[in-house]
Amino acid sequence: MLLRRSALLFVLLAPLASADVQFTSPAAGAKAAGGSALTVEWKDSGSAPSISDLKGYQLFVCAGSNTNTAPTCASLEDQGVFSGGNKASAPIPVGFGASTPPNA
Repeated sequence: MLLRRSALLFVLLAPLASADVQFTSPAAGAKAAGGSALTVEWKDSGSAPSISDLKGYQLFVCAGSNTNTAPTCASLEDQGVFSGGNKASAPIPVGFGASTPPNA
């Protein structure tokens, strides 16, 4: 199923801190199929706290509309470490999201 990445909400959570991370990939409007790998890349935004001050993160992909108050979410990374680099890749669950309507 195709997902509009612009409809995906990427949530980056760090224990005891909320980094000001700037996501650089995927681009808004890109599509991804359930079962395919999704690679997310980011960089330090320059605002405190610095990524170098953080240890770990969790990454989720969520699908839904702007009016949906309870989007469907799936964990892509449970125990990511910032020292491992500035990108994470994981498969999108098969059947995640919807292929219709086209803007789903």
